[in-house]
Formats: sequence, structure tokens, C-alpha cells
Amino acid sequence: MVEHVSIPDGEIHEPKGITSAFEGQAYIADGQNSGSWQNIVPSLGGAVFIASANDFPTPVGGVSTLLPQAYVISSGLVIDLDFSLKFVDSRTALIGMDKSTAFINFTSNVPVAGIINDTGVNVTLLNLTLASNSVPLFACSGNGIATFSLNNSLVSNNTGQSIGELTEFIAVNFEEVENSPLSTGSILFKGVNGSINIEESISFSPGAVWLDFTDATFSASTVSLEGCSHSLLTGVSKFADIDPTKVFGGAVDKCFFVGSTAPLGAIGADTANFIITDTLGVSDTKKAAISNLVPPETVSIAAVGNPVPIEGTWSLTSGSQFSQGVGSNSLIFDGINFNDDETFLISTHLSCTKSGGGGAKLYTFRILKNGSPIAGGEGTVDVSDRGGSIFLRAFDNCQTGDEYSIDVQNTENSDDFTVNTADMTILRTN
Repeated sequence: MVEHVSIPDGEIHEPKGITSAFEGQAYIADGQNSGSWQNIVPSLGGAVFIASANDFPTPVGGVSTLLPQAYVISSGLVIDLDFSLKFVDSRTALIGMDKSTAFINFTSNVPVAGIINDTGVNVTLLNLTLASNSVPLFACSGNGIATFSLNNSLVSNNTGQSIGELTEFIAVNFEEVENSPLSTGSILFKGVNGSINIEESISFSPGAVWLDFTDATFSASTVSLEGCSHSLLTGVSKFADIDPTKVFGGAVDKCFFVGSTAPLGAIGADTANFIITDTLGVSDTKKAAISNLVPPETVSIAAVGNPVPIEGTWSLTSGSQFSQGVGSNSLIFDGINFNDDETFLISTHLSCTKSGGGGAKLYTFRILKNGSPIAGGEGTVDVSDRGGSIFLRAFDNCQTGDEYSIDVQNTENSDDFTVNTADMTILRTN
């Protein structure tokens, strides 16, 4: 008897059913001692690259039902959709190559909201700009078992209505999310929720609460904000409106709500359920220095050249411990000396646009102290003619007379760009 292991390769038969299988298919077991040849992308959660609206599943009744896979939006695209995108499987994800150049705009023909889901299905969104001027962006429900994740993205809705509603999610996670200056509505949280975590996110909206936790049905196990802020240019707008009596516990840490009236709504008066630390505008117990940059002239940068300073005039916020540095592009810390073991968080947020064509290009930004880069205070971002933004954070000690500035280096070409907004904050963390 010939053992199967001893049969030469040329005499071994192909797998069962191979003659009827199409290219790229794999044999998938059915758990009943058999199987079939199937496309592996939808079965195993592969990726589909989106270059136009036609690349999404064909909509029915104004709704495109997404398959259990990743939909990847190519860079440099603005895709107008006249239908909703519906998540019906928790393995689905909508991902952009870069938020500044992966732009989805929902039109007035969308029936309910841009992003919807089957109740209890996870929603995962990453590296996107999501915009609408006619319908809410979100109408999603977790049914107490699903999660909603929005990371490294920008939302913009100037309809005058809600940006969207998120109801009964076991977890909501926002990380590095921006709310556009054009937004005039809020994200409304409803029903019984688990943990809601908002990290390193910023609102530029001058006239609307971004996150609304005051619905009559709302409650949550925890609401935490860390490293969040609203732009120093937005005046008296609220970052969020939180009713602390509806939240079991919460924390606000290293947030910057400057020039705002009650930036967290009722929480400013009733903090019994919250731990608030290093948060200016709510609990101003730490020495801080805050300022924002008046939009400067266009910065000219040589192709792949040396870093150049970002010029402009710093507008000093009331109570700031900065003074204008030499040449108007730097800030000098005028606060008192602190001990070497006292650490400071130095952060800056910049938004900018590139002139010229040729798509998005890479720019590297750095925070400098006394002319030298601060460890960790560096980041690279794609900037296009539609814009780009970056948030830098670094930890360092801080002494009277230390001079801070920001520079930028073009890593790809010689296009000029304009800094539209910039702010800098120094906050003691211990």
C-alpha cells in the first residue's frame, strides 16, 4: 500500500472542487464535514478601496448596506453621497487614508442620516472628514452591547440641527476628533450608556455645544475627557454640556477650556461625581500660560529644506503668563520658576492650508524651547488645499524666561502654506 505522503507531487490531485472555483477563492469549511469555494474578502473581512460613490454597495431605498469588511477611502478624494451608509456587521469599518484628504459629504438626498446601523452593531470610523449641510451625520444605537469608535477624524455639519444621535452604546470612544468651525449643532447622547471616552479632541465651533449629555433619557456609567479643548478663538461656546447627576462617575483631566462660560455646563457648579484635574476654565488651580496666534501671512518653505519659524503675532489671553518674544514668532514664559521635579505639559494645535496644486504634501511641525526641539513635541501631517491640522503634546520642565516657538519643515515640495489657527498652552501636571 502506497502512503499518501510518499506520492510524488506530479501525481497528487488538486483539492476537491478546484475545477469549478474562481480565481482568488478559498475552500471554506461549513462545520458539517464539507465545505465550498468562496470569495475570501467578504467572508474573512478583507478591504475594498473606494474611489467613488459607485464603489459602495448599490443603495436600496437610499441606503447602502455595508458588508463585513473594511472600506478604505483613497487619499485626495471628495466623495458626495446621496445615500446613507449602514453598518449591519460589527466587522465593518470605514477608514480613510488620511482625514485631511479622505472627505465624505452627505447630500440632501440622504433619507435619515449619513451613518446608521442595525441596533446593537459596532460602528468603526477612522481617518475621515465627514460633512453634511442637510442631514445629521449619525443616527446610531448600540442597544447596550455595541461600541461606537471615531478616531483621528473631523466632523462638520452646518444644518443648524444635531450633528447626530448616539444611543445606548456600551462604549463610545473619540480620539483626536475635531469639530469644524462650520458646525452649528451637537452630538446628542441618549439612553443608558456605558463608558464614554473623549481624548485629545477639539471643537472649533463658535456657537454650539459639541457634546450634549443632557437628554432626559441619558445616563452613563462614566464620562471622561482627557486632553480636550476648544479653540481659544471660539469665545464663550461650550465644549460639552454635562449633567453630572446622570453620570455614575467621571473625570476631566488636562483639558483647556479658555474664555468659555461654563464650558461643561452644570458640571461647573456640581462636581460631586467627577474628578477634575489640570483643567483650566473649570478648576484653575495650576499655573498656566495660554496664548493663540493671530493668523499670519503665508509661510514660504523651500523644497525639502531646513525648518523655518511660523511667523505671526501672538495674542495673549487674559491671565496669560506669556510675553511676546523677539521677532513676534515666539513666546516667553513669564511665570515663576518651579522645581525640577515639576513637570509641564506643552501643547499646541495648528490648522493650515496649502497653496498650489499637486495634492496633499507632508509637513513636519516642532515645538521648540530656547531654539531646540522638545522631546516628543514633533509631528508630521498631510496638508492639502482643503486643509490639514495637527495636535502636538510634550512634557518638559519650565523656567522663567524660557522661550517657546513653532517651526515647520516641508518634506516633499516647495508649496507655500498658510497657518489659519494656532494656539499654545503650558500647564503644570503635578
